[in-house]
Amino acid sequence: MDDFPPPSLKCTQCKMPYEIPKKLLCQHTFCEHCLFQLHENDSSSNFINCPICGCEIELNHWDDDSIMKTIIDIYKRNPEELQICGECEEELDYIRFCIECKYVLCSKCWNHHMKYKKTRKHKIHTFEWQDEDLLICKEHNERMNCFCDHSECQIVICIMCVKQKHKQHTIRSVYDQAKLYFDNITKFIENNKDQQEKIVQRMTKLKENEENVCKEFEDNIDLLKNMQINLFNLE
Repeated sequence: MDDFPPPSLKCTQCKMPYEIPKKLLCQHTFCEHCLFQLHENDSSSNFINCPICGCEIELNHWDDDSIMKTIIDIYKRNPEELQICGECEEELDYIRFCIECKYVLCSKCWNHHMKYKKTRKHKIHTFEWQDEDLLICKEHNERMNCFCDHSECQIVICIMCVKQKHKQHTIRSVYDQAKLYFDNITKFIENNKDQQEKIVQRMTKLKENEENVCKEFEDNIDLLKNMQINLFNLE
């Protein structure tokens, strides 16, 4: 595959595959050395600002991005493992990484993964392969790869929009937001499945009751006919 590794596996600061990836409180990930470099550029305080959303973060107050680290470890060990599906071995368009199974899935196998009882509750982390299809911000001519989750916004924006107008808002990548939507839809479908099963059970019970009523009615008709015959014979 020509464009490998994809942008999602590269730090936006150094433009290289992540080295010791760290996730900030705002959920954006950077190389650890890039975060310390940010502090060296402005060492007047013990805080840094997230280069994407501007969120103020205290130095060393960040967590290991364990999922990204696992992906990067696989990439370093054998890049081909991230280019073909771990089940059918077809080439991938997106990196859908199953955290439990520790391998990537193509669209077809991912759909099957989400249906099978043993794997449908597995956590899948999706990384974009390329962002050529992202919309371009008309105001800043930047790719619109961020989503503002503020109650009055709920829109897709670019990094410059984040810095200028949405700095204090909750910002996610468009891919994280899409995953959130998908998770919510999946939960909705699962909840509806339970309701559908209850409706089917009720309909089955109603049908059984209907059959019982019909049988009882037929039995009564037969009884009446027999009574009529008996009365006729008495006459």
